[in-house]
Amino acid sequence: MVRWSVFGAVLFFAASAKAQDSKEVIQLFNSSFEDFARCCQPPTGWMDCGFQAETPPDVQPAGGFSVNRPAQDGRTYMGMVTRDNDTWESVQQKLEYPMEKNSCYSFSIYLCRSAVYVSGTKAAPNEVESFTNPIKLRIWGGSGACTKRELLGESELIRNIDWKKFEFKFEPNSTINYIILEAFYKTPTLLPYNGNILVDNASDLVLVPCREGQEIAKAPVENNTGSKTSVRNKPHPREPIITEKTPSRVLNLDRKNVRKGQSIIIQSLYFESDSTVIPTDCYPVLDELHDFLNINKDIIIEISGHTNGIPKDEYCDRLSLARAKAVAAYIAGKGIPWRRLYYRGYGKKKLIANDATPEGRKKNQRVEFKILHMNS
Repeated sequence: MVRWSVFGAVLFFAASAKAQDSKEVIQLFNSSFEDFARCCQPPTGWMDCGFQAETPPDVQPAGGFSVNRPAQDGRTYMGMVTRDNDTWESVQQKLEYPMEKNSCYSFSIYLCRSAVYVSGTKAAPNEVESFTNPIKLRIWGGSGACTKRELLGESELIRNIDWKKFEFKFEPNSTINYIILEAFYKTPTLLPYNGNILVDNASDLVLVPCREGQEIAKAPVENNTGSKTSVRNKPHPREPIITEKTPSRVLNLDRKNVRKGQSIIIQSLYFESDSTVIPTDCYPVLDELHDFLNINKDIIIEISGHTNGIPKDEYCDRLSLARAKAVAAYIAGKGIPWRRLYYRGYGKKKLIANDATPEGRKKNQRVEFKILHMNS
């Protein structure tokens, strides 16, 4: 097992470090879904975007759920299910380069259905149910972690039990920073049902003409004379650009200044009204929290969402939970293990300011994190 672990790590990092000619090709990390075969944890490089009370996708063939089909590529693949309790599984990955608005990209992936996929359910954990009904794969473009912005494509119902290549052409209407793979029911869905889909060997995202005969637009860049030239197969620098300015720190987190049980408001983080999308200008403060957790690998935190006191309780609870999950998903997407991240929505139960004033309501609608564990 140790020998495979070293091999797997080399495989993953070699794939991610592979040179890329330009944004004309966007490579996915671990596109073959390679990892240790196991239940209830997605492959390395892919983050769970499913329902909090349900388990994430599996790395197969683990023998669990009686799924034993050989991989189409490599050693392993990903298994995802839909459930009759109206929940389904999905994963996401942040793209190295965004897909640009009104450009077109080709994409392919291998899909099939396992003829046997048995599991217990939360309603009847001691009884085995069959998850073998045909379902489809939906592919979403996201603007933030686990935030579905637009549906890029979807497969037919996957009835085949042998691997089959499915090809897509995406034409996003907005800038896409994340790709989300989602198992879903036959649509329209009259009743939710138990089904499965197996996923393997995803391709790169390749820029293609949107219409036959159309030239692919090249982004102009300035040459050393100051004039603009067209980019064609120009490598992107992989080293960071060093400037005289360093990013300002908002939280100024230091292990010496935090303690177990302490709650800290994430300053400079905001959401638009009724939205769970993290604005891009809020990424730096979350990157700062990520860096702190990455250095202090023993620390476990709870991310909590809070609202002001005006809307109804149910709405506040739902919105605050979704915002906390979005923050947790962003940090997990950058490499912090989910086992170190908990998230909760407190709605309007923990107001910290006078909710009768606009200033007070602004203070109340916040996201905090609490130190649940740290070694002394």
